[in-house]
Amino acid sequence: MSLTWIELADTALKIGMGTLITAASGYLMLKRNQSHELEKERRARFYDLQAQKKKIYVEFLSKSDALVQSYLFSSHNGNSEEYKDYLTTFNEAQIMSDDNIRTAAYSVRDSVGFFITCNKTSPNLSDSSDSIFLSDLKAYRNDVNQKLGLFQKLAQLEVVREYEQA
Repeated sequence: MSLTWIELADTALKIGMGTLITAASGYLMLKRNQSHELEKERRARFYDLQAQKKKIYVEFLSKSDALVQSYLFSSHNGNSEEYKDYLTTFNEAQIMSDDNIRTAAYSVRDSVGFFITCNKTSPNLSDSSDSIFLSDLKAYRNDVNQKLGLFQKLAQLEVVREYEQA
């Protein structure tokens, strides 16, 4: 049977439309899959960064507490490797954080620095001055503890935050 030009045009149009629909749906599926992969990668990077932050925050908190404990009854001149390592951890926390955590970390570092470098030798004036001296040390230690607690809470809120799709 011979095809007329109308039947031929109809067949060509059907094949062309089928090809166009296949190409369009293939493009849309590729775009959707690629978008999904990019979002999956963003999510993975977000949680990797969260894990890094958690590690740095815990390290900073631990080193802060350890320095205060180490220099509870003695003074520090700020020139030890332990303190330099502490400052490195502090700076890592500063670089990885938003402003509210950076501010709290700075406050902790300032308070810890003051506590460990303050003169811890008891004045030899009288027994009552010794008790004032100890109450001052307690107040300084409480200040460090409060600032550590605030930093810890802000860090906790940061590292448990869920990923938000862009």
